[in-house]
Amino acid sequence: MGRDVALLAASILALVAFISVGVMFGFWAQGNGEHRVALASVQTVHLDYMHAGWCEYCALTRSDLEAVASELSPRVSLAVWDEARMESDARTRETYERFIGDGLFGGYPTIVANSENMLVGQRSRAEIKEWVCSQFEEKPAQCG
Repeated sequence: MGRDVALLAASILALVAFISVGVMFGFWAQGNGEHRVALASVQTVHLDYMHAGWCEYCALTRSDLEAVASELSPRVSLAVWDEARMESDARTRETYERFIGDGLFGGYPTIVANSENMLVGQRSRAEIKEWVCSQFEEKPAQCG
């Protein structure tokens, strides 16, 4: 019996230590939007991408943005918000309303970094990567 209690206590301490390290280094994150490209890391840049299905520039920008987010993984997380879902999805509507209210929506497509800075319009993969990398205090190695 005493051995079982000691084993249980050791297991609980190991679990607490594991969770504490994860929280301390930012390994736990919650996703939002349609999907999530990467999990959070030590310093993460979270991107919100607002697009419209009818917007040709949005489709071109989205593929480049997703490639950049994948390349910078796990330091970048990405949520994608489709304007067509504003009527049917409360989270999408709330996100658009929040960014519009904060002056962080300038038309389609709009990329918002950390709910603070925005990039509007069609951009090349290189332009998107340069802008995303500029959002870091300490740039990941992939930013050069």
